[in-house]
Amino acid sequence: MDCAATMRLSTTCLLLALVSAAVGQDSPFTENVNLENIQEQAVPYEYKTHSKEGTLVWDTSFDGSRPVVAVFHDADGPDGFELWVAQRLANEGYAAFVADLWGGESAKNDDTSMETVEEKGMGVEALIAVASIDAVKGLNSTVVDPDSVIVVGYGFGGTVALELARSGSDVPAVAAIHPTTLAPAGPGGASFGGRVLVVVGDGQEGIATDDVISFHDELRGLGAAWEVTRLSKVAEGFTLPTSDNFDAVAEMRAWQSLSEWLQQVVEPSRVDYLAEPYNATGVDDALLTSTTIDYSEGDFQLRGFASYLTSTEEKRPVLLIVPDGNGIGPYELWRAKLAAMEGYVGFVADIYGADIVQGAIPMEERVRLITGLFMPRTNFLGRMSAALAAVASEELSAVADATRVVAIGYCFGGSGVIELMRAEPEGLLGIASFHGGILDTNGTKAGECNNVATAVYNGADDPTVSNEEKEAFRVEMNAAKVNWELTDYGGAVHRFTNPDAPAGDPNNAYDPTADFRSWESMKAFLAALFSDDNPYVACP
Repeated sequence: MDCAATMRLSTTCLLLALVSAAVGQDSPFTENVNLENIQEQAVPYEYKTHSKEGTLVWDTSFDGSRPVVAVFHDADGPDGFELWVAQRLANEGYAAFVADLWGGESAKNDDTSMETVEEKGMGVEALIAVASIDAVKGLNSTVVDPDSVIVVGYGFGGTVALELARSGSDVPAVAAIHPTTLAPAGPGGASFGGRVLVVVGDGQEGIATDDVISFHDELRGLGAAWEVTRLSKVAEGFTLPTSDNFDAVAEMRAWQSLSEWLQQVVEPSRVDYLAEPYNATGVDDALLTSTTIDYSEGDFQLRGFASYLTSTEEKRPVLLIVPDGNGIGPYELWRAKLAAMEGYVGFVADIYGADIVQGAIPMEERVRLITGLFMPRTNFLGRMSAALAAVASEELSAVADATRVVAIGYCFGGSGVIELMRAEPEGLLGIASFHGGILDTNGTKAGECNNVATAVYNGADDPTVSNEEKEAFRVEMNAAKVNWELTDYGGAVHRFTNPDAPAGDPNNAYDPTADFRSWESMKAFLAALFSDDNPYVACP
């Protein structure tokens, strides 16, 4: 990708630039932002007797009024970090407003001090937040759309943003990045029909697993459309380049999630194409070479499927796809072609055998086949290892780079790629599990310093994955120092990425938004893993 040739900074370019510039910069708040067309305007306003001053930031390369993102600051008050965030948002086409929740030292040390805010149950700060939003809505500006104001908060500001949702605010969406707590300050009871995005560090002292579980229940009660991501290892302040807790990978993932989420909040029609996903997702068979690949595990014959751009003139990274319990069907072929359209070699592994008619296997036969692979799980590992060998075979040697492989899996296959991660085979850089029904193992746990980056995309209401199982997975991954992340999508159940799942089923149903969000997240995950400066290192 030619990042320099793109006026609007792409998310991928921005994320990779952030990783490469994260360490050793004298002025980190001038990195990863194009200041050439940035304009700023001081916005004075008041809350009771306190004078406040926010900052409106926009990019003149975009025309007309645009959605507003109100940026709520951390406990240090509005400073260079929040302005940097606002400038980056302006580069993406928003009018960003850095709110002033403190109003100077006199106000900060008066009735809006941290101690008093806690005593008053966030009431003062929530009111100030509303005043900040009203201030930006009232601007007579050609760049502000007063009917579209989204709130994003960092640290303490993230906690305030969540209080707005709890209060039943009329903003369409709130995002909280490493909020100081997930616990409500007051009794709650309101409803919030907007969207909520939360990204927390697994190492944040104020947020334990029980807090996350309780927060999920609270979000269900609010009626919000929500998702919560936990990122391994990192503590509060992981997005702040000047903090001792700064983590380049976590910052990269948080920004990608926020950037894509904002686009979908502003343009909800972005997921409309998923009403008929097989026919409307950009796959052009005329551009692709798609073929079956015969290979074997010992004497056992297998038949996989490969797809890649016919114009490919050099070896490309590989997306190894492990199918669900029905084996290789139209869904897996579609995913392989989507991978090919992204410039990768999509390869669907055969886990059952060339003589099995796959795609819609009867339940009794499916249970028999799955049991044979999971008891013991070394059988499943053998099938996936054979697929890795097929990727490196002479038949694909001209197009597939077997030293750069990411494995993804769905349902049964999602459980399988987690097992593959634990084995840490050569050439496997990462895995992504989509609604994998089993996160634990009856085999060998991940070894220390496991360097296979791991992304788990889970339906928060998936009956096959318990909170206890997610906690055991978290403990295992932390013990092995794996770079892991786990995202729960509110309202999503098992098979949420599969258009063939029956609509309205309380246990297995397609969810276009969760499908879109998880796929876009995985694409950014791949871009980082396959970059020349892969930032994912478990034990540097």
